[in-house]
Amino acid sequence: MNFYIPVEVKDRELYAKLLLAKYAVKSGFNVILGKKNDLNRLVLSMPKGIYYGLGIAENYNDFFEKLSKLGHLVVVGEEEGLVTYSDEMYLDMRISPKTIKHVDLIFTWGKENFNIINKGRKNITSKLRVTGNPRLDLLKPNFSEVYQNNITSIRSKYNEFILVCTSFPSCNHFIKDINYVQSLIDKKTLKDNKSIKNFKKYQEVKTKTFTSFLEVIPQLAVAFPDTEIVVRPHPSESKEVYQILADKFINVFVESDFSVHPWILCSKAVIHHYCTTSIEAFAAGIPRFSLRPLVDTYSEKEIPFKCSNEFKTSNALIEGIKSLLFKNIEIEDESEMRKDYEHYVLNMGESISSDLIINEIINHIKINPKNNNKEFFIFQSIKEYKGRLEFLLRKMIRNFFMENHVAADYTNHKFDTLSLIEIQEVLFFFSKNDDVEFKCMKLDKHFVRITKSS
Repeated sequence: MNFYIPVEVKDRELYAKLLLAKYAVKSGFNVILGKKNDLNRLVLSMPKGIYYGLGIAENYNDFFEKLSKLGHLVVVGEEEGLVTYSDEMYLDMRISPKTIKHVDLIFTWGKENFNIINKGRKNITSKLRVTGNPRLDLLKPNFSEVYQNNITSIRSKYNEFILVCTSFPSCNHFIKDINYVQSLIDKKTLKDNKSIKNFKKYQEVKTKTFTSFLEVIPQLAVAFPDTEIVVRPHPSESKEVYQILADKFINVFVESDFSVHPWILCSKAVIHHYCTTSIEAFAAGIPRFSLRPLVDTYSEKEIPFKCSNEFKTSNALIEGIKSLLFKNIEIEDESEMRKDYEHYVLNMGESISSDLIINEIINHIKINPKNNNKEFFIFQSIKEYKGRLEFLLRKMIRNFFMENHVAADYTNHKFDTLSLIEIQEVLFFFSKNDDVEFKCMKLDKHFVRITKSS
């Protein structure tokens, strides 16, 4: 059976999705992994299988309905369920009752995420599974060495640095002239005046905080002249404003290469505001500092702040960093807090999310035989070949008439191309202790087919 895995932001997701692919192939699935927009078109012409979605917002409703009618099993890793909005805003913007109808399984970050969805949506308990998220698997000691080449590259360029992770796409988007609120209305993420009003309040907080970050970066450069300040913009952000700052200071740099994980692992500390990188740094044992000029109890939750040293002003942040980082103060034992955070992220502990997800899918298929109607190999091969030809023909036509180059630039910024060599190296690392070998075949510059070697 085919297992379709879309990737939206390559640097952020690829290695985690390859770990998921490893467990899927080991369990007998044939994985087709690739760029989300293209894979979503391809899968509609391909043999029925398992589609691993990224969310259950309303803009996915029509697509998931099509997949379900074609006989695909639709499962979703709820990517936005950890550092998100208030419960009310999260349910309104991200958890669509319409979309849920066409989804077979939903994998949550932890019990907290499970409880919010289960309480806020009717008749959904049977679809929810607490598994954690594969991205956090990669920060476990037995998997984090997959970043060794990236780490070597970073350390050859930087000695001691503080990592500033920004997360302000709502006020500093990659597409310069975008009306961000209107874009959410168009995607049906914001559906009425109340949701628009709530999001605009959230955007005001982010804009104020964005301004504070632009102010603190130069101050950090001056306060710590012997330490490099590396700014890592969110994948949906424009980096131009940060580059302007970097051009003014010899110890400020802007970087977007690789996943954020090797940058966190190499850093002396991470500075953030309401960002998943706070939990990722916590999982990696790296000190966290949060600049939080405004506290918005309605739209924000405390999850990313509770595991960080929180400061309201730039001066307080700098003094806090001086005290905690540069005065050799003994770091407190965080083992109890890590145990507490398993409530939010199950695989903060010993669990391996990727393995749990595949096992949940296999168990679901076993008790739902209709999802396991296997097609004869020859018929499946013909249908797959025909589907790929149809996709390539449509892609050629679409590219010929494409007018929205800005949108294309944005998607290409998030996902350029796939390296078959990199994929093979990563899978080899993940499977070095397993009695299984993988066969990888490029289907297109944006797709790879991963199967078990015969």
